[in-house]
Amino acid sequence: MQNQEIEELFGTNMLDDIQKHKKSEANNFRMLNCHAQNGQIVFAGSSLMEWFRIGERQSTLNIDRIIYNRGIAGTTTKELLTTMNECIFDLEPSKIFINIGSMI
Repeated sequence: MQNQEIEELFGTNMLDDIQKHKKSEANNFRMLNCHAQNGQIVFAGSSLMEWFRIGERQSTLNIDRIIYNRGIAGTTTKELLTTMNECIFDLEPSKIFINIGSMI
């Protein structure tokens, strides 16, 4: 789907709100990363990652590492590339799981 098709489907105002949400999430991650432990596990990408029940999995599987969720719904590959510091590199993860490009 191209941006013009998305604008026609959702309208310009909704598209602006989505972009604001994505920027807000990246800023939120930047602040959270200041208090995060490096060398842990990171999930990054779009909605499938944002909505993945990481806490539930971590508690039921007795994983001894922290799992940070850095998924942002609606993120495209190009957008993830511009937020790699906030979503991945700042955390210096030992493992990274990325799911991106499933929508646009």
